[in-house]
Amino acid sequence: MTGPGRDGVERLRRGRTPFERFADRAARPLLVVYAPVLVLATHWPGLALPSATPVFQTDKLVHVFAFGFLGWLALHCGFGVRLLGSHGSRLVTTLAVVVFALVDEYTQQFVNRYTGVEDAVANTIGVLTAFLISRPRHQIPRRDVLAWVSRVLNLVITPGLILLFLLPAANPYLIRLAEAVGLSRYGADKPGHLYVGAAWTVLLATAMPAGITRPRLSFLLTVVVMAASAPLIEWAQRGSGRGFEAADVYWHELGLLAALMAWALLAAAQPLLRRVGIGTRTHDR
Repeated sequence: MTGPGRDGVERLRRGRTPFERFADRAARPLLVVYAPVLVLATHWPGLALPSATPVFQTDKLVHVFAFGFLGWLALHCGFGVRLLGSHGSRLVTTLAVVVFALVDEYTQQFVNRYTGVEDAVANTIGVLTAFLISRPRHQIPRRDVLAWVSRVLNLVITPGLILLFLLPAANPYLIRLAEAVGLSRYGADKPGHLYVGAAWTVLLATAMPAGITRPRLSFLLTVVVMAASAPLIEWAQRGSGRGFEAADVYWHELGLLAALMAWALLAAAQPLLRRVGIGTRTHDR
């Protein structure tokens, strides 16, 4: 299959917002400057970002935004778009930036820095978020009914979950639930945080919290809310007698990452799904 060619590239750029057209023009020079600066910052010996509190680990947020911005710039560069087409270019670029982010984290151990799985997770969350929010609107399926169903489910489920996590009186019920599903051993509850984080992410994202006509902003808002909810809930649990566990936050973020990966795979398969008649209704530009 051949790419769109020069005329096809111009057609792909038509109908984009002024900001998107500006980003397309400015992305390459910005990337040339930003990428080396980022590598230098992540590999400078002894350089460490402060973490304000055990709850708000600011260094992880910096990882998300730093590599998210790197992915956003790379996606707007349009590498290989004439050969691969717009969608193929975005997929290859995203994969390349994810690999770059993981290699960047791995090599830090050789320059008197710390290589952490948590940082690698944060890097990947940032890149996948950039991939999903930078999709052209006409490539994003529009599912109004699903959005309203998800909103109703959120209104019903979310308050109950929050109360279950926060109220001291809910502890016996959580213990019984853990025993019923075989998660009563110490540490065995961690996968539960992953499942809840992933399911909650999907439920909130499909509800389109910023409005059905703003799918990209809705997804960005979902990632921000889900990333912030775990440390906030863990912090609030100190008043319920369960205390704060950083491991629970980590498993919750793994759930967020799992949902993002599933969403990215679905977005990658969107052209194939449209060919078989699935997700043919999309957002207008």
